[in-house]
Amino acid sequence: MQTRFVKDLAIALIVILLGYLIIRLVIIDRKVSDIPETSVYSRESVSDTLMTRIRSIESSIQDRKNFVFNSSTDPLRQGNIIKDKADRARELEETIRNTFRLATTALDELGNKIAYIE
Repeated sequence: MQTRFVKDLAIALIVILLGYLIIRLVIIDRKVSDIPETSVYSRESVSDTLMTRIRSIESSIQDRKNFVFNSSTDPLRQGNIIKDKADRARELEETIRNTFRLATTALDELGNKIAYIE
């Protein structure tokens, strides 16, 4: 007799669970049917050609970020205002070169070469 009650309880639970799932599916279907076919923001959306151009620009930027230059100077440099360490060293060499000029060379009494700078 107890097995009969267990069977009835199992069948009742299954029926209740199926009823709950059916009600839930109906509610979800109503929510989905309320969504319009065309979006309200379709006029503001980006066209496909513009989106492909945006993606190509983004990939170009990422490629440039990941690119490693093999030379000591940046080939893409076009008169940057910011000076790095190499620029400052080059400017110092030029100022030193322009400050001291070789006037003449001579030999002293011992035969050593002497450079006169001005």
